Amino acid sequence: MRGSAALMRDRELLREKTWGLTWSNNQLLFGAVSEMLAESSIQPDGIDVFATGVGPGSFSGNRISLAAARAFALPGNKNVFAVSSGEVIACDILAETRAKEAVIIGDARRDRFWYGIFEQGELAPVMKQGWTLATRDELRAAISAGAAVASPDWDRLAGVLPDLVPADGTLIRAQRFPNARQLGLLAYEKFNRSIQTEPLSPIYLHPPVQPRS
Repeated sequence: MRGSAALMRDRELLREKTWGLTWSNNQLLFGAVSEMLAESSIQPDGIDVFATGVGPGSFSGNRISLAAARAFALPGNKNVFAVSSGEVIACDILAETRAKEAVIIGDARRDRFWYGIFEQGELAPVMKQGWTLATRDELRAAISAGAAVASPDWDRLAGVLPDLVPADGTLIRAQRFPNARQLGLLAYEKFNRSIQTEPLSPIYLHPPVQPRS
């Protein structure tokens, strides 16, 4: 997993920080934000909108980033704008591959998968298929010819995805994570066009894990 934070003025990237994300270092987000503000001589009350990803992905990571955005925004009653983390990945994949569709897939455990399908849009990727849980066969049937496929869980799905992607599709054979710069750009464009934010809660698609008796 990877974490990132960015400080932007409109579409201009001022600062960006990235770090390897583990169970024990989620707090690095707060230090990264403080460093970027100090390096840019910007005060916290100079930020108008705080943007955050909400998943699908690391549930704890999404909860922490959402809570942090709300905490940063609270003193000045600033706006919080949420973007699907999968949409951020899809935006990068569509630009890189020029494919008509991008399928973002994650591991939902127990031989099930979560996925969403995006098409290229004028402003941002357009979601063709909402976030869905699927079996292996259902996922195979959902991936169209020529689609580009990417996953933040490539380390766990490398032995599975090659058999599900059509021969004329493009499989990104590496873990792909949402980056803060692209998230910020999407949030900026949507916010300034009065496009509604994603709900301010993590997108959680993993089925509940019940203890075995």
